[in-house]
Amino acid sequence: MKCLRFVRFFAFTATAAFTGTVSAQESVPNLSANTAPSTLAYWKFADGSGSVATDSGPNAYNGTLVSFQSTAADQGLPSGTSGWSSEQRLDFNGTADEVSTSLPLTRLANSSFTLEAYVTHNDPNQTWSPIFGNSDTSGIEPQIFFVGKNQGNGALNVNLGGLGGFTANVPTLTDGRVHHIAVVYDAHAKTLTLYYDGSKIFTQSGVTGKLTTTSNLLIGGVGHDSTQRWNGFISNVRVTLKALNPSQFLSVPYPVKNLIIDTDMSGDVDDCGMVAIAHQFANNGEARILATMVNDGDPWTPACLDAINTYYGRPNIPIGVGRNLPVTTTSPYTQQVAQSFPNRVIKNPNLPDAVELYRQILAAQPDHSVVIVSTGFLTNISNLLKSGPDQYSSLNGVDLVNQKVSYAAIMGGVYPQSSVPPFNFAEFNYTNDPTATLEVVSNFPRPLVFDGFEIGVNILTGSTLVDPQTNPVALAYQLYVGAGNNRNSWDPSCVFTAVRGLAGVWKAQTGGSLTITDAKADDLWVSSPVKNQLYLVQYSDPSVVAATLEQLITAPPKK
Repeated sequence: MKCLRFVRFFAFTATAAFTGTVSAQESVPNLSANTAPSTLAYWKFADGSGSVATDSGPNAYNGTLVSFQSTAADQGLPSGTSGWSSEQRLDFNGTADEVSTSLPLTRLANSSFTLEAYVTHNDPNQTWSPIFGNSDTSGIEPQIFFVGKNQGNGALNVNLGGLGGFTANVPTLTDGRVHHIAVVYDAHAKTLTLYYDGSKIFTQSGVTGKLTTTSNLLIGGVGHDSTQRWNGFISNVRVTLKALNPSQFLSVPYPVKNLIIDTDMSGDVDDCGMVAIAHQFANNGEARILATMVNDGDPWTPACLDAINTYYGRPNIPIGVGRNLPVTTTSPYTQQVAQSFPNRVIKNPNLPDAVELYRQILAAQPDHSVVIVSTGFLTNISNLLKSGPDQYSSLNGVDLVNQKVSYAAIMGGVYPQSSVPPFNFAEFNYTNDPTATLEVVSNFPRPLVFDGFEIGVNILTGSTLVDPQTNPVALAYQLYVGAGNNRNSWDPSCVFTAVRGLAGVWKAQTGGSLTITDAKADDLWVSSPVKNQLYLVQYSDPSVVAATLEQLITAPPKK
């Protein structure tokens, strides 16, 4: 019965190939927010708190947040929650949340128009997941107004009651990147066109109908039924009473993730893969590496880390070294990499203290703009929290982190409980400095994303790295696991999540918090108290994740 309500438009299915990939950040030249002629409504989702989404267009068609878990300010987590994000967008969790606007869709009935939004989706398996979702729940086909995700990872459905509709394939919606979606109805040309990241995907010609939907526009909304909703971020929604061309689309520079990486690189080679991925994100314009910290005590780690940074064309990234670390690891590769590749550290070993560098870097950043990626012991972060005012900031460590950090992604622990099968051990990164682990888990004032041992253990990467004579990451893997062999991807999965969120490959377990249960730093997820924390749950097949990470790890430096 439900499918029949859509059958009128299903005859139009686009299969034309998409030519070229243009990121949302690069699709068209930058425009000011409201330069498009005939702007009818524009919800930036920059309100940051409260139950109202302000329309900055000329008609004040404000929206109301409905059924979001929170309307408080700055939830901070990269995804998996329901409410305002620190990055001026709304996080929809795919259950009940929507934005009910006061824009009557009758305003579009006798005009050309353009619908635009920036979106990220978390679930490749979810169907009928609407960006705009005045759906068929009324049971009346003319009242459908649906633009959203169809079956699979790369299909969008456009179904505008009385006007026309089609399903078209797009490259992907669930890769963790932000994509610009636009639907353009040209009343003069009688065409309905879908654009993805500024490129035309499909045009339906001979559109002679008239939009018959009379309800107000819903952002999010519902698909076939109330269980089918958008699962991911939506931002910068604009409705224009004109058939825009791509040069007139919104082009909103998306916030870059400002990373501080804290690594025990000597302990395992997957740290090298993690740093390689961070550099590729920087090459893509998705991230900026502010600093790298060392927490492992190996005297060769800083030079090895700097050699990798230099290889990727960023020789000036500051490096901070932890002092009085409780663990000193040794490595089969750090010394050889440091001595085989150019770096500045091997001849200038007097690097700043990690806590001092943390405070210097954080103090200089905008509020809630820094993402900490921790892939080792939590010693440096614990010491940062316990630090006092200095020449860089009058704030103590906790207050400085609370002001400047967006969230931290931590590779550590086993979830939901470490002391039970199948693993039944206190995880390496936690148990080697249990005091620091307890300090960070208990007192870190910003959101925490936990990437457990069970996530990376089945994601195998690194086997296709080549040219160890020219690539320090390839040399490190060859020395650690042997040429052509893989290593588990605990740390690569962490930096991937820190930048791209759930990205369609993980689910987020929220609604609780982590507790440390004993002196070994065994961990347990508990339902109370509820804190702004989540841990990752495997969703996609590990081989799918591995293919994505492998591509990033093996990509060459930017020319």
